[in-house]
Amino acid sequence: MILKSTPNFTDFLNALKTIPENVSIRLWRGQQYQTTKQSLQNGKLIKLYAESLAHKDHVSFNLYRLVAGDQLKPCEMPEGKVIDFVVNSQAS
Repeated sequence: MILKSTPNFTDFLNALKTIPENVSIRLWRGQQYQTTKQSLQNGKLIKLYAESLAHKDHVSFNLYRLVAGDQLKPCEMPEGKVIDFVVNSQAS
């Protein structure tokens, strides 16, 4: 899905900037997630994988920063879950 500059997507991008590169721990919905963020190809590809430390849950996506617009590709999960995690998770 190509995303335009909507308020929700702007919030997503701003929140994504606050997640550090490499490994960090994030708190989301009362659970801790080990989160790995990688920026590749001079920031044109951002990969994020977060795995719950308490139960079998994860969040995973690739974000392509294209000339035609940003393309968010969740990995076998709803886009809403990805956006919710990025916008609402906090550093732990």
